[in-house]
Amino acid sequence: MTEKVNRTSLLVCSLLMIFLSAGAAWGADVVKVGTVASTGEFILNVAQGKGYFEEEGIEPAYTFFDSAAKAIAPLGTGQIDVAGGAVSAGLFNAIERDIAIRIIADRTSVAPGFGFHGIVVRKDLAGTEVTSIADLKGRKIAIVARGSSTESILNEAMKSAGLAYRDVEVVYLPFPQQAAALASKAVDAVIATEPYLTPMLNQNLGVLLAPTDTYYPNAQIGELMFSENFASTRKDVGVRFAKAYIRAIRDFRSAFGPEGRLDGPGSDEIVALIMKYSGTKDEKLLRSIKLPAVNIDGRVNSESIQKDWQFFKDQGLIKGGVTPDKIIDNSFVEEALKELGSAQKNPG
Repeated sequence: MTEKVNRTSLLVCSLLMIFLSAGAAWGADVVKVGTVASTGEFILNVAQGKGYFEEEGIEPAYTFFDSAAKAIAPLGTGQIDVAGGAVSAGLFNAIERDIAIRIIADRTSVAPGFGFHGIVVRKDLAGTEVTSIADLKGRKIAIVARGSSTESILNEAMKSAGLAYRDVEVVYLPFPQQAAALASKAVDAVIATEPYLTPMLNQNLGVLLAPTDTYYPNAQIGELMFSENFASTRKDVGVRFAKAYIRAIRDFRSAFGPEGRLDGPGSDEIVALIMKYSGTKDEKLLRSIKLPAVNIDGRVNSESIQKDWQFFKDQGLIKGGVTPDKIIDNSFVEEALKELGSAQKNPG
C-alpha cells in the first residue's frame, strides 16, 4: 500500500512539474522579431541558443524578410516588435510619414581594428594606378544603394583624402553583384562588406585598399530597432529583451580572435549556435570572414548617426524635419546596464 502511494505521489509530482514548466512557457512574453540573412542577426542567434531570452521570460516569434528595408513598414505599424535595420535617408523619410520606430541598440558598427567592411579596388589597378584613396578621383565606385549608410561612408573616405563626394562616379549595386562587377571591370572599386568581402579577396578579384575603420572609425552601420507601440506599451519587456541581447553581444565578442574572426576562446560554441539558429551552414566561411564589432554594452554611436543624417540632408535626400535625436532611445540599454553593469573600457 505504501509503495503504491509513493508511486502515485511521484506521478502527481511529475505531472505537476510538467504543468508548471508548460505554464511558464505559456506565460512567456511573445516578442515578434523580424530577421534577415545578415551577420547582424548572429547576436539574436546567440541569445536564442544560450537561453537568454528564455531566462528573461521572452519567447521570440520570428518572421523572415529578404531585406532589412522590407521590415521597416511592418515594424512601424506594429506588425512586428523588433527588427534590425540601418540608418538611411529612406528610414528618416519613412518616419516622417508616421512610420513610428525607435533605434535602441547597436547591431553593426566599425570599431578600430575590425575590418569587416571597406573599399576594394580591382586587382589590375591595385598597387599601380590606385595606391591610396586619393587615387580614386574620377573613378567609378559601386556602393549598395542610394541614400544608404554606405553612401555616407564613401563621403567620409573622400574627405579623408581631401576630396569631395562629387569627385568620384558612383554607381549602385547590391552587395552580391559587386564581385562580378569587379571581375568584368565594370567598376574600378566597391565598398564591400562581409560575408562578401573575404570571398572577393580570396578569389583575387580585388585588393582591400582601406578598411572603413581607418577613415570612419566607429561608424554606426546597423541598429536594433523597436516599434513605437512595443517601446511605449511594453517597456519592461523591451528592457528584458535588451538584457538578453547585450549578454549575447558579450559572448559573441569574447569569441573573436585578434583579427575579428570567430576563432577565439569559446568560438566553437558560438559557431555551433549560429549554424543551428541561422541560415548560415558553411562553417569554413563563417570562421573565415571578419565580423562587425558591435558595442560591448549595446550602445549606439549617436554622433555617427548624426553625421550620416547631415550628409543625407546636404544631398537633398531627406524630406521633413525628423532628426536623429527624435528616433534614438538609449533608455532600454541604460536600464538593462543597471542590472548587467557596463563592460566598456574603451570605445568599440
